[in-house]
Amino acid sequence: STVQQAITSKETAIEAGADIIKFQVYFADELFVKYHERYDHFHNQSFSQDDWDLIFSHFKSKDIKIACDIFGSKALEVAKKHNIKFLKIHSSDLQNDILLNEVDDYEPELLIISSGGARAPEISHALNLTGNCKERVLMHGFQSYPTEVRDSRLNRIFWLENNFGKIAHIGYQDHVDGDDAFAFHLPMMALSAGAKVIEKHITL
Repeated sequence: STVQQAITSKETAIEAGADIIKFQVYFADELFVKYHERYDHFHNQSFSQDDWDLIFSHFKSKDIKIACDIFGSKALEVAKKHNIKFLKIHSSDLQNDILLNEVDDYEPELLIISSGGARAPEISHALNLTGNCKERVLMHGFQSYPTEVRDSRLNRIFWLENNFGKIAHIGYQDHVDGDDAFAFHLPMMALSAGAKVIEKHITL
């Protein structure tokens, strides 16, 4: 089942030494209106509330930190139900004041803010609304699948550090093809550029 596949892929990440495993929690009705051409696709591939209960219960007894990408208020409620205190906001939600305020009220231990494609005013806005979060990380990364190495623009890490490094850590989310040698080298280069967090997308 897709639920078992999700569990297996995260088990593999743990075996590989990941410090945190991350799930994307979303519901189609928080992403699209029902007549959108992509609504059925996301509705069919998203997990139900019961699925999430099963997944998080599986990892509850393990000594591993869990983070959740949240794509709306309903997704946030799933994370809150399971007391998940590491959250991630997508760059498309940097001006979603309702969601940002709800996250701030929850006061997560770690808030990862995707900044791919975002301008300084949008990033500043999200940071201003999430001051109650104990620790924040701005994640650079061009999110095509897979990302061409030439599109990675690691110099943006320096820009983020210069502009926001006093109030947030800087990280890098890597989407390079796993068969490319740069799937290993590019994250190492990001660390050398000052990234403190590396997010690695994997497939089995």
